[in-house]
Amino acid sequence: MKRNDSMLIRHLSNFGILSGAKIIEIGCGNGELTRQLSDLVGSEGIIVAVDNNGKALEVAQSKINTFKYNNVQFVESDITSFPVDMSLTEENSFDFLIGRRILMYLATPSTVIKDLSKYLKKDGIAMFQESDPTIVPASITPMPAHDKAVELIRTMLKAECAHMTMGFNLPKTLINSGLEFKQVYAEAVIQGQGEQYILSDMIKLLTHRLVDKGLATQLDIINLIENLIDESHDKSNVYISDMSFCAWAKKCSIS
Repeated sequence: MKRNDSMLIRHLSNFGILSGAKIIEIGCGNGELTRQLSDLVGSEGIIVAVDNNGKALEVAQSKINTFKYNNVQFVESDITSFPVDMSLTEENSFDFLIGRRILMYLATPSTVIKDLSKYLKKDGIAMFQESDPTIVPASITPMPAHDKAVELIRTMLKAECAHMTMGFNLPKTLINSGLEFKQVYAEAVIQGQGEQYILSDMIKLLTHRLVDKGLATQLDIINLIENLIDESHDKSNVYISDMSFCAWAKKCSIS
């Protein structure tokens, strides 16, 4: 199941017609979200998509010919180090600063946002989507394989030093960056509803990371995926595996 990232895209679309907008996307990875942003801004818009993972950017770049518009520049850069080498950027020139599930991996996310906000115009918008497993999983029907998968992912993220409460901390992070915080939204991620990868697919995608960290063997993962699929057959079960938060803030002055 392909992730559609509709939460961030939906709230971004609330700002009206985005044709011609200029967007910086940080932590673009293999370009899933980049494609949707490219469609939103159209032929007159510009997307500068930044990531420090060269292999992921190679995947993103290989897909660029399938994009509807020629409006994306992928840039390999460590966003925590400045100046960022982005040839299309000028200070105070971008409409939006966007990121999905990236702040949770940064040691000082407020500082990074503050540094990047110099590229935003006055009244420019910073918007981020982050996960937060603080109050999940949740279900009425026992689903032990799903519980095991969620706990494996949680343990992996802790081992990677991810900020596990970044969703709840999005408002504070934006405020500490010096921007004017406006609003935060939260939505439950219900397995099988199409908003995210189903857990069996997610575990399969994370196999390399789970095995490398000694959290599971290849056989463990094969068995877990089979059990996840078995538990998913009853469509009447509701299983909340994660919470997604989306928050935005405005740049109110030019420094």
